[in-house]
Amino acid sequence: MILDTKNTTPKEIAILKAKGLVSMGGHKKLKIYGQLKCPSASRYVAKGQYVSNRVLFQDEKEAKSNGYRPCGCCMKEEYKTWKSSQLN
Repeated sequence: MILDTKNTTPKEIAILKAKGLVSMGGHKKLKIYGQLKCPSASRYVAKGQYVSNRVLFQDEKEAKSNGYRPCGCCMKEEYKTWKSSQLN
């Protein structure tokens, strides 16, 4: 997990993605992970929010192993599965 990303530019994230080092992004305070192109996260980043809490993961397995849950916007099926597991 790459924690300090507040000074990481979109170009640098694209390079990390191209190298296979990251494929998912997340919010460290909310403990949510999702796709790097998530529309919800992108809106907050465009407003200048979210970036100071952004984390990057190599894959979904890494995000889950760090206690993050799937995003309800960009990972609807994974979110539904996670949510139903919380009700049991």
